[in-house]
Amino acid sequence: MKRQQKTLLGVVILIAAAIAYFLKDLIHEVLLMPISYLWYLINLMYLSVAQIVLWFVLVVIFALVGFGSLYGKLGSPEGSEEDLLPQYGPVGVAARQITRSREGIYYKWLIANRLGKLARSVVMQRGGRDRVVTDELFGPEWQPPVDVQAYLESGLNLTFADFPRRRLLRRRPDTPLDINVEKVLTYIDSQVEQTHD
Repeated sequence: MKRQQKTLLGVVILIAAAIAYFLKDLIHEVLLMPISYLWYLINLMYLSVAQIVLWFVLVVIFALVGFGSLYGKLGSPEGSEEDLLPQYGPVGVAARQITRSREGIYYKWLIANRLGKLARSVVMQRGGRDRVVTDELFGPEWQPPVDVQAYLESGLNLTFADFPRRRLLRRRPDTPLDINVEKVLTYIDSQVEQTHD
């Protein structure tokens, strides 16, 4: 430390000590006396209450906390929501995803991906290519409407990250995933029926 800094620090300490000496009565009256009086009142109230009452209140508080934590576990089924999905079965999981498709682009893409895989299996069965995996949806008698074809190919060939996200105060641009899913299901169902016939 330089000599000037040491001198300045010494002066500041002397000024602070002088101010503290002159303000000691004020600090005592304004700060220390009210705090000590409050502590005295709390201690007096504590000593005036019988110990059995304090123990009873403490036991009631612990019982309420324990019951509250147990009630939370008893009120909800074991495991998380995702742990319960396998017991719904594939149809239940698909129905759940369709209802959640309003929540965002991920669920819309997930449904398109499942339906694209289903359409691919229908096309492969028709063309006799049941062991060849391809992401192209064309084959004999497979001529869906343009928007249905775009929807199914988007589910197969793209990921949900390829689609624009919703911006704050702006509408998300239209994507092939915005089609009514019933239209896609109706077309795939008609193709499945033709395959079985």
